[in-house]
Amino acid sequence: MVIMRYTLLLLLFCNAGLLGEEAANRVLVLRDGSGSWVTVTVNAAGEKDGPTITYRNDILVDIQYWKDGKKDGVYVEFAPDNTVRCSGGHVGDLPMGVWRWYDAQGGLIESLDYGKKDAPAPPSSTSPPPPPEKPGHE
Repeated sequence: MVIMRYTLLLLLFCNAGLLGEEAANRVLVLRDGSGSWVTVTVNAAGEKDGPTITYRNDILVDIQYWKDGKKDGVYVEFAPDNTVRCSGGHVGDLPMGVWRWYDAQGGLIESLDYGKKDAPAPPSSTSPPPPPEKPGHE
């Protein structure tokens, strides 16, 4: 519930133009009628530009940042209890930096470093692959 309130405050600030360059952006809320919805920040050209926040059955699923229609910035995926399942980042639609996956207790399962912005990224990949399965982790 705390994350949902934070998300709504972030959206209000974006719409009110209180976050600098986000001022020209609009936030759209798209619902499917089953408790699943997504907020999408778009720029004047209609491209995703800012945070996209996804809820399923009114539970926060993930937050992805975009710039000019490409994944660019922080990505965080949440478990139903609001603990972090995965975190990482993108630059120009490619995974960059350190990505981390966590178990249900918050323990680190896997960590992969995709390098810096100028480092070569995995070919034809816009998201990092899931971490390999390890025995004893659900």
